[in-house]
Amino acid sequence: MTLFSRMKALGVVVGMVALLVAGCSNASDLKPQPRVSTKTCEPTVPPFVGERTIKATRPDGSTRLFTVNIPSGLDRNEPSPIVLAFHGLGGTSTSIIELGKLKDLSEESHVIVVAPQGTMGEFDKAGWSLSESGFSEDAAFVDQVLNEIDEFACLDTNRVFAMGFSNGSVFAQKYACRPGSKITAVAGISGPLAADSCSSGPVPLIYFHGTSDQVVPFSGGPTSIGDLAGVHESLSTWASLNGCSSNEKVEEFVTHVERSTWADCPEGADVRAYITVGGGHRWPGGYLTEVKDVHGTLETSLNATTRSWRFFEGVAKKREKVNQATS
Repeated sequence: MTLFSRMKALGVVVGMVALLVAGCSNASDLKPQPRVSTKTCEPTVPPFVGERTIKATRPDGSTRLFTVNIPSGLDRNEPSPIVLAFHGLGGTSTSIIELGKLKDLSEESHVIVVAPQGTMGEFDKAGWSLSESGFSEDAAFVDQVLNEIDEFACLDTNRVFAMGFSNGSVFAQKYACRPGSKITAVAGISGPLAADSCSSGPVPLIYFHGTSDQVVPFSGGPTSIGDLAGVHESLSTWASLNGCSSNEKVEEFVTHVERSTWADCPEGADVRAYITVGGGHRWPGGYLTEVKDVHGTLETSLNATTRSWRFFEGVAKKREKVNQATS
């Protein structure tokens, strides 16, 4: 019996977590909107409401952590979207929720937010492995977390999203491209991936990076998690894998922020990027959790969380239209 099953049997109910006030953002960043459901679910009763960190037992008997935020306004009769959030190297399952203001997203848009915690590595820093064996283990853990959540929540299979920061961004993209992936769309922040292939088929991507990032250089090169390709190379590769043309359109979004889009992408397979000129290794519009020169400046006129959610919902609606047209 999984942890959620035991909690349901015991009838554990936790008090609601208060809604956090959303941070300031540019007027062009609209508030996240409630999702449009795609099916009717049997009424479900979540084992708790609010945020809780849970210990999961792996098949080998070891344990790993993940943090869940279940919104107080979760509709028990409707399918629930889910956002998987992956922290950067040295982060935690709770720190990524704080960094991206993901509690706000969860409450405002009635989406379940789940943040798995990476494997402890060198210098006792948790992170996500990109090696073949390490990635397989981390991916299997994320699969287990999704299955446990699905025991009590009617997950909307058209709205299973992933987002990550730095090391977590690279992992999120790699996880979304693995065979049998359930990810509908992915958002990456300060962690590019130039994938050789994408076994799961076209995966819509929204991406954010600062040109003055000293931790993960914009032009690519060595990092604490290995050599990474440059942002332009990674995005062009992703657009090509999705079936988009090589025609990149760059336009000013707000002052110091450029938006890139690619033409002729298949329906629901868009690639979009927001590049902050002079921006550092930060989550745009997120909390300023660390004040270190190496991390650079925080872009406040762009909200990566809100932009990602709007992108996710747009992709899901396009996919739904495609499914209806072919059914």
